[in-house]
Amino acid sequence: MRIIVIGLFKQEIYAPAISSGFRSLGHEVLDIKYDDYHFNEKGPLRSLLNRIQDRYLIGAFINKFNNDIIRAVKTFKPDFIFLCNFIEHIIFMIVH
Repeated sequence: MRIIVIGLFKQEIYAPAISSGFRSLGHEVLDIKYDDYHFNEKGPLRSLLNRIQDRYLIGAFINKFNNDIIRAVKTFKPDFIFLCNFIEHIIFMIVH
């Protein structure tokens, strides 16, 4: 089975554990890491920009995140998409 796992991968007990579990069961897994769609610069501005982006779902990183998910679905052709619980508010943006 082909599975896409979408979530935060910076904490090992969430998305990485789920992804690893699917792999250990013999499934082909593609990880989409929401962590990669944040501002990486150091300082208070980075924190503010990330909070605004996560709260209001606006900005270039959110658009890229949505577009990358759509592209991954078209190319990887998953049988199942697993969304980790932190991104329930993002599902609305993907669907609409």
